[in-house]
Amino acid sequence: MIIYRHIRRKSCDFFDTKEYTIAAELRDGAYYIGIATCSPRDTYCKKTGREIARSRLKSSEQKITLDDLKLEVDISECNIFTHEYTSNFIGSLSIEDFSIHHVLSLAHDTFIDNNSSVL
Repeated sequence: MIIYRHIRRKSCDFFDTKEYTIAAELRDGAYYIGIATCSPRDTYCKKTGREIARSRLKSSEQKITLDDLKLEVDISECNIFTHEYTSNFIGSLSIEDFSIHHVLSLAHDTFIDNNSSVL
């Protein structure tokens, strides 16, 4: 099953508004990611974004692995638990233990915020 997230970042400058659609699908133990970016000259359309993201997902090598998700949780949880407890807890997780929200948030942070060249 493919899961989608639509993101609209509005700014004061009309031409600086960023609009994306992220598609994610669990295959072979990893979430594969497809991303569609709306041109500033186009009207944002969720349907079109889903179609483009889905087509990019099918041929995509961009993925979020279990190790990526565990690293993200380890960093975010390190202030709450002792390191020993966190390491034991994280070591026991499987990819199905993570919500799709975690996956899509990490995909956004990894492929959109930190690497705009993929767009």
